[in-house]
Amino acid sequence: MRFSIRIFAFLILLVFANLFAFRGLIAAQTGATLTGRVTDPAGAAIAGAQISVQSVPAAGEPKHIVSAGDGLFALTLAAGQYRVTISRDSFTQVVQDITIGAGETRELQIHMELEPLSSKVLVTAQTLPLDADSSPAPITI
Repeated sequence: MRFSIRIFAFLILLVFANLFAFRGLIAAQTGATLTGRVTDPAGAAIAGAQISVQSVPAAGEPKHIVSAGDGLFALTLAAGQYRVTISRDSFTQVVQDITIGAGETRELQIHMELEPLSSKVLVTAQTLPLDADSSPAPITI
């Protein structure tokens, strides 16, 4: 009797171990990894670039991440189609559409261009009303 309880306990443990292993295998097959590096025109890393990843067609909230000091980023996604938007102050925004498969690791090399410098300056001011009666200098109209 004692021997059969041990065998039964062992079989139950074996079944649960296989279920957990199978669940991990399914997750590995449906998940995907998006990695990349954001650089400037000279090839230097851009730290602090905002990366937004939205499924296409849009469903749910987009995922957001910021590039590290070396310009690298990594994000886990479900397999599918996505629009990746990269932005950073002083650089033009970059938008890429990608398709990523189950179990795939996709690497993006994002080269951002500097925004053109603006030579326009806008100055605004208010004019003060002129009161001829309280002016310290004589006014002739």
